Amino acid sequence: MMFQTTSFIRNEIQSTNELIRDAGYEEAIHFRPPFGKKLVLTPLYLSGEGIDTITWDMKDIRL
Repeated sequence: MMFQTTSFIRNEIQSTNELIRDAGYEEAIHFRPPFGKKLVLTPLYLSGEGIDTITWDMKDIRL
């Protein structure tokens, strides 16, 4: 996800979330960036969509 365009990030996350929903998952979907790396565009997109970012553990998730 590093060094990708906003449209790439949006399409990748939306299509993945659709697959997760199609599999029957109904809870909140969180996002973990590959290798825990996060730069400006991915966190900005996720924040705007209200999606929590998970790094190395889930202790800081809002429940």
